[in-house]
Amino acid sequence: MNDSLLIKKSIGFYVSASLIVIAVVSPWVKARIGTDPLLWTLEFLLFKGGPTRIILGLYWATAVAVAVAYAVKSLAPRKDPGSGAVLNLKRKYFHALATVMFAPGYVYDPDFMHLAFSVSLSALILVEYIRHFRVWPFGPYLQDFLTRFLDARDRGPVILSHLYLLVGCAGPVWLNSIINVNEKTALAGLSGVLTLGIGDALVGAFTVKPG
Repeated sequence: MNDSLLIKKSIGFYVSASLIVIAVVSPWVKARIGTDPLLWTLEFLLFKGGPTRIILGLYWATAVAVAVAYAVKSLAPRKDPGSGAVLNLKRKYFHALATVMFAPGYVYDPDFMHLAFSVSLSALILVEYIRHFRVWPFGPYLQDFLTRFLDARDRGPVILSHLYLLVGCAGPVWLNSIINVNEKTALAGLSGVLTLGIGDALVGAFTVKPG
C-alpha cells in the first residue's frame, strides 16, 4: 500500500471513529447517566473528590511519560530482544509499572481508579487497532516498538499481553465496586494488581534462568 493511500484510509478511520463517538456513543452514554458525558467527566475530575483526582491524573501522566521514555531508550533499542530470560525481564518491567501506577490510585480513590481502568481498556483496544492496521501516523511506530517485547505467547495478528495485564488488574476493582457486601476491603480490589504486578513479576524473575 502506497503512502498516499494509507494516509487517506487513516484519515477516513479517524473521521469515522469521531462520528461514531459523537453520533452513537455520546448519546447512548447521555441516555444512561442523564447528563452530557463531557460535562459529567469534567465535574467528576475537577469538582468531586477534592484535589486527589487531579494529583492522581498528573501522577499517572508523569509515570507513563517517564516509563515510555525509559522503555524506548533502554529496553527496546534493537530488533533482536536477546535471550528468553532477558525478554522476560523486559516484559516484567510493565508489571512493575502497573503496580506503581494502579496501587496508589485504588488506595486513594477507588471510584476514580474504576473509571480510569475503563477508559484505559478502551484506549488500549484503540491503540492495538491502530497498530494492527498500521493506521497513519502512529501505527508503524507502535508496531516497531511493541513487537520488540513479543515472545511465543504473542504470535497471532493481535497482541493481547498488555490487554490481559490491564484486565487482570482491573477485574477485581470492577467486581469490588458492584458486589453487595457490607464491608469492602482495599485488599480485595488490589488483588489483581498485587498478583500480576508483584507476584507474577517475582515468579518470572526467579524462575527464568539466563542463557
